[in-house]
Amino acid sequence: MKIIYKDQIIREVAMKLDQSTSRTGTAINTFLNLVREKLAEGSQVVLIRFGSFEVKDRKGRIGRDPHSHQP
Repeated sequence: MKIIYKDQIIREVAMKLDQSTSRTGTAINTFLNLVREKLAEGSQVVLIRFGSFEVKDRKGRIGRDPHSHQP
């Protein structure tokens, strides 16, 4: 599996739109901040053909260290 970071997405979108990476980065960051705001307000964000996002409360649980198998 290949990992793609936000800065790479910004560069590729900028190239496809023939825009500066600065302007594209601002647009993408604005979009992500808006999604965060709406989720914090309790809204569900739905992007057709991509996914839906919502904040859910779950009970806490005890994690474990997979290397030592200790909690």
